[in-house]
Amino acid sequence: MNNLSFNLKVKPQELEERVSAVQAQVKALEKQLAEAKKKAALGGAGVPKIDPEQIGEFKFYGHKFEGLEPNDVRGIAEDLRKKEPDAIIAFFGVNEGKISIVTAVGDNAKAKHDAPSLVKIASEATGGKGGGGRPELAQAGGVEVDKIETAIEAVKGEIG
Repeated sequence: MNNLSFNLKVKPQELEERVSAVQAQVKALEKQLAEAKKKAALGGAGVPKIDPEQIGEFKFYGHKFEGLEPNDVRGIAEDLRKKEPDAIIAFFGVNEGKISIVTAVGDNAKAKHDAPSLVKIASEATGGKGGGGRPELAQAGGVEVDKIETAIEAVKGEIG
């Protein structure tokens, strides 16, 4: 306890309060870091600058993001899905050697395609298993980062 008090430059009776303050500071810095990573992955913008590929009546968005957390990848896909009713999305977030896969379909695309089927294709192509979610948005994981382009092509093949 004395070493902790000395290292944190507080009296022993103030140690608990100081540790709580340090924990809050770490949490705030982690949040700032996550936001900075997200902004960097999006090229400084709030939305990705991805040109869709027209496949039949749908706009396909396939992209690999480096350094994003799964929640960030999902959020980007969800935002785009809501803005683009004809969108079919396959996003791959690579972070610390792991792949988070998110597929999403816009409202107009839901009649012909569902996100869980697409995420399963993408996951299997990258060495993962299954995945799931709602008809409009699904998530899975993968392990073979070098197979992401193959997974994007597999999803495109399923669309049309």
